[in-house]
Amino acid sequence: MGEALVFAANGLVTAEAKAAFERAVALDANVIQARYFLGLAAEQDGDRAQAATTWRALIESAPPDAPWIDLLRGALARVEATAAAGRQASDEKIPGSPELSPDQRNAMIEGMVERLSERLHRDGADPEGWLRLVRSYMVIGQPDKARAAAVDARRALEGDATKLRRLDELLKGLGLKG
Repeated sequence: MGEALVFAANGLVTAEAKAAFERAVALDANVIQARYFLGLAAEQDGDRAQAATTWRALIESAPPDAPWIDLLRGALARVEATAAAGRQASDEKIPGSPELSPDQRNAMIEGMVERLSERLHRDGADPEGWLRLVRSYMVIGQPDKARAAAVDARRALEGDATKLRRLDELLKGLGLKG
């Protein structure tokens, strides 16, 4: 029932749907779909830490060949990237940011992502930076730029198999081809 409510609400986990998922988990803690949607509800409520905890637990208990594991990895990468972007914004202590409108805040975040992109295109030896850039593009809804950044990252990191493997794992988790 909860899934039908979510689909009817265009992907939003409504209070009624959340209650249905909570009842399902109370009856059987191993109901994967209900646990996934409770994580999604937490994310939509702004509780990224709870969403990450929920999804991480599902990933850890999943069989390695579970058909839904990539979906969970992508969801986890998304909330971690959003949290990282938020930490980066607060670390930069942008004056007046609490008073910004959602559009202004989005423009500010996109500007930070563009500055990161410019820095990496000047000095591409930073694998963590490339990973952050790909995640950030996915979070702000620009998957084409994420794919392009992944191609650029591969070029910049082509001599380091370990870093390339990490990049491929991230891309797979985000639902992009590794």
